[in-house]
Amino acid sequence: MAYVIIILALLLVMIYVYKKENDLLCPSIVYATSMFTCCLCALVGVVSWNDVGELGILTVLIVLLSVLSFACGNLLFNYLINNNIIFKKRKNVRRNNNRFIWLREYYKKNIDKFIKIKNNYVYDTKPIIIAIELLIVLITIFFMYKEVRRIAIIAGYDGIGFGNMISKFRELSILYTTELVENGKGINIFVSQMRKICEVICTFNIFLIVQKIVKKEKFDLKLCSYIFIVFLCIFLSLFTGGRMQIFIYVLSFALLYLFYIFDYKCTISMIKKHAKKIMIAIVVLLLGFYVILPLSGRKTNSNIVNYMSFYFGTSIPSLEKYNGTSHPAPSYFGEETLRGINTVLFKIGLNDKITPISKEWYDFSDKDGNIYSSNIFTSGKRYYHDFGVLGIFVCQMIFGFVFSLLYYYSKRSNFVLVFYSMYFYMCIDQVRDELFFSEFVHINTVFKFMILLLLFLTLKVCKKGKKKYEK
Repeated sequence: MAYVIIILALLLVMIYVYKKENDLLCPSIVYATSMFTCCLCALVGVVSWNDVGELGILTVLIVLLSVLSFACGNLLFNYLINNNIIFKKRKNVRRNNNRFIWLREYYKKNIDKFIKIKNNYVYDTKPIIIAIELLIVLITIFFMYKEVRRIAIIAGYDGIGFGNMISKFRELSILYTTELVENGKGINIFVSQMRKICEVICTFNIFLIVQKIVKKEKFDLKLCSYIFIVFLCIFLSLFTGGRMQIFIYVLSFALLYLFYIFDYKCTISMIKKHAKKIMIAIVVLLLGFYVILPLSGRKTNSNIVNYMSFYFGTSIPSLEKYNGTSHPAPSYFGEETLRGINTVLFKIGLNDKITPISKEWYDFSDKDGNIYSSNIFTSGKRYYHDFGVLGIFVCQMIFGFVFSLLYYYSKRSNFVLVFYSMYFYMCIDQVRDELFFSEFVHINTVFKFMILLLLFLTLKVCKKGKKKYEK
């Protein structure tokens, strides 16, 4: 019964927000749809792995409050924008004694062309930049392989099999323990930062690929180069033992593609027009997600339906199991919510404590005796643990407000759109675990922002056509 209540409440939220926004790519609708899918998957799991009989009031409250608070942040931002309370338009006042006129001219000539979205522009980059990107990715793959192999050997890797190496690496990864971070045996910080640069390079090239696909540009050597770089980055992501980064790349591509073909606004009628293509893409994605299990060092004896329903639906029943047990109070401010900030402070010696990604694990068992372990409890769990019910409302509202701001400017700037596409996954995966304060409110976000800006400065306009994107 509790699942039905959540589903009906989420449908009402989606309908209300859609009437206000008339845009299915609006962060609030994406977030509510993700929670809706999570709840449906949990219901599907009732016949197999989901051994939680009924949800308690606290669990239902956390789930619904998370979605409603996010929507409030979205609606608050739109209210302030629509009523000109923030970001008021300033009148252009010409000053005769403008000492920085050269800077303004440089901006108009070199930066304005990619900062603002222009439908009749197709972007490209120089061969030397492509060569540099390719070199960076290849060097990172080489050093990442050495680091992962070194850590896997510590865990008992016998040197046979790529999947076995990744599996052994995951045994000592930060996902399960903080040992490697505390004793200095984690991945070299230089290699770690190189990997983050590659993540930005990949999204940048996805942007260039989408531009050429939507504009129906010819399949040339440069397009092949962009695709090759993206596939190398996908291969690099397998070294982490997870598929999340691949999921992020796919979502980046999907968001950019939908933005351009729908002319920055996705309505129900547009979805109906492309429903067949979207459904095929989703099925292919889910199958690929299941097929690459061995390459990511994972094994499963369950069928694809059980595995997928568990992966996308376990957070709500796991939250119920968490709420059903007693837990110690947080030992310091933002123990779980501000995990990203606390980790940085630990690394530079300003904090003597570090919070592991996963503190609690809960097991589920299906009728065939397969055991499923979960460490995800929706983002609301960490907020509730650190700050209580009020913390859920405030934190989710901030999250909704910030992502609404990014979404607003994504419709006006190619640069912001690509930057937003790198973090778009948070609107979807926040139903599984807290990501905004742990990953977005982080020094790495500033680092990636600067790398992306440098890459955009290498862009050139290779074509100015009169034809807009086809809808």
